[in-house]
Amino acid sequence: MKKVTSILFALLSILITSCSQTNESKAKKVIKEYFKETLDDYDSYSPMNYSELNMTKTKWKLPKELEPELVKLTKVAKRINQQFGYTIKITSDADYHIERINKYTGEEYKKHTTEEFRNRLEKEKILWLEFKHYQDKINASKNSFQPEFIGWKMTHKFRAKNRMGGNELNEIEFQFDKDITKVVKARKVK
Repeated sequence: MKKVTSILFALLSILITSCSQTNESKAKKVIKEYFKETLDDYDSYSPMNYSELNMTKTKWKLPKELEPELVKLTKVAKRINQQFGYTIKITSDADYHIERINKYTGEEYKKHTTEEFRNRLEKEKILWLEFKHYQDKINASKNSFQPEFIGWKMTHKFRAKNRMGGNELNEIEFQFDKDITKVVKARKVK
């Protein structure tokens, strides 16, 4: 009877421990299992520290149907750079440049600028409006994107021997599935 009671007590404590396991401890356990299969010398593995466990979500990607707009946006940016001597990128603030042009082509500056200068700015403004049109389409997609939860991530710093027997300091970012049962992706940080 005593033996049965002690076995039941042991099983109960194991059950309580496994149920109360935190997500962090699950992640650490999965990392160790991953290292058992991947490290050159698992016996030399020495954990140093772990980051906090954070959620990972899907990231916005340019939809296929917007690829032509990106091509057009890139072409307009090149034309602006070539024709007007800028070094803008496709992420440049079109509104800023349009406002600047409106300011210098307005009545207030008319007596201080030449007609040639104002005509040059009007040509530039046409390109900036086209640039803004394509940029706004892409940004609308980006702004309406709703990320979805896909799992967890944690960074881990550790020492382990490499194939040559040298002890190396490593830092790896691990991505886990939603239930933290397996490593989905591992990449070296440094």
